[in-house]
Amino acid sequence: MGRLRTAVREPEFESLLEDGREAFAGSSWSNAFESFSAAAQVEELAPEDLELLSTSAYMLGRVTEMLEYLEQAHHAYLNRGSTRQAVKAAIWLGSNLASRGKM
Repeated sequence: MGRLRTAVREPEFESLLEDGREAFAGSSWSNAFESFSAAAQVEELAPEDLELLSTSAYMLGRVTEMLEYLEQAHHAYLNRGSTRQAVKAAIWLGSNLASRGKM
């Protein structure tokens, strides 16, 4: 089953994003991860939200997922033409891969 893509955002998606952002702001990593992950099943996340999801995954020790979401954020920034943010995500991604001996 693919992601739902609509011109108008689903209310469920908006609610999940809000929950995820609030949980992230409160350092509730598990709740943030769950909310952003659920939102990603409804609609594609913005790169900023992918970064929050990536950080939440990192804080929970879910390194593989953290790297995947950070890579997705990098590509999403590139697709949007946000070069500076794409470079920042690439640097974080490279640093994490290098520290794990993956480069």
